[in-house]
Amino acid sequence: MPLILIFVIVPITLAIVGIRPQISVLKFASLFEVGFLAVIGAIVVAKAPDNTLAVFNPFAWPQYSSEFAPLGGPGGALGLAMVFSITSFIGYGGSAPLGEEVEHPRQILKALSLGVFIVGAVLTEMAYAIVVGWGVNNLSTLANNPNPDVQTIPGIIVMGLYLGVIGSLGLFLVAMNSAFSDAVSMQSNAGRVYFSMARDSVIPKWFAKIHPKYHTPYRALAFIGVASSTAAIITAFSMFAANGLNPIQALTTTTANGAVLQALADTFEFLTTMALFGMVLTHFLLNTSLITLFYRLKEKHKDLFHAILHTLQHYVAPLVATGILGYALYASIWPPVFPETPAAITSIIYLAFAVGYALYLRFYKPHILTQAGKNVNLWAEEGETSVREQR
Repeated sequence: MPLILIFVIVPITLAIVGIRPQISVLKFASLFEVGFLAVIGAIVVAKAPDNTLAVFNPFAWPQYSSEFAPLGGPGGALGLAMVFSITSFIGYGGSAPLGEEVEHPRQILKALSLGVFIVGAVLTEMAYAIVVGWGVNNLSTLANNPNPDVQTIPGIIVMGLYLGVIGSLGLFLVAMNSAFSDAVSMQSNAGRVYFSMARDSVIPKWFAKIHPKYHTPYRALAFIGVASSTAAIITAFSMFAANGLNPIQALTTTTANGAVLQALADTFEFLTTMALFGMVLTHFLLNTSLITLFYRLKEKHKDLFHAILHTLQHYVAPLVATGILGYALYASIWPPVFPETPAAITSIIYLAFAVGYALYLRFYKPHILTQAGKNVNLWAEEGETSVREQR
């Protein structure tokens, strides 16, 4: 419970204080994380006896074909891995709301491209280090290990084998740092989305109140902090109850009890499934909006090349992305299993409420939807002035 509050309240506080302190924390935390992973990954690769580029060939080890068969073969397994790894890049969508607060929003695209390249390179290095560090001919002992901890933290185990307790502890701390950075990014983005909706009267104006000193949407951010903390704690106690533990037992029983570990795992899976639901649905809406926007613009192309390119960018790519994400969502919740299925049902109920509210606005307050999104200058809304205006 203290960790939940730390990972929620501290990021919310940073977001309320202002965008500059928040970005400074993210910058230094990210630099440390990327640098640390790059170094320990290189050490493991240098020491590992199984270095081979065949690791990047999904068809290199035919003895594993039977294990890949239910997933559509090695190619299918690789495709699934690529689809579900999108969660490793949560936070990049923050470029949209944060783009309203900078003087040169187009610079965000360059920063994102560089960030994706650096993070992608380091993650690839670490994945390679874990595989060759474990042993390319021993991977079945990882995938089929009866000890659930082995499948959950293979990276920490490999770092312990090659770098001792410092490597294992360091990787654990980096993982916590990554989770904290994600929390800072996502909660800040969510607060600004609430602010934008309140500014356009889609939700009560109470959420659009700006802090007189920090010029941030502090009410929206505070609401998200309280709501997410409450939801996480209620979910945890619900999962303890589902595993036969009352609140007193939940607070006093150690993780040596298997029911405690299972309850914690169920809590994580329940909340992450709901997060996946939200992320996929958000991307569905973004992709649909992109197609609709360019269809309404009826853009003109100067030549056939640009016509084909823009068709691929604005219509084909969003449709393909929607299909891929849709499959990821489907495979996450079907066949029914606890706690993923209850999480999906909860998400669908919330979605039904949101759709119902949207229909209510559509039929009874259409002027609100007509004006929504017309005013997007959050910098001006928060009482700031641009450098250009100061000059």
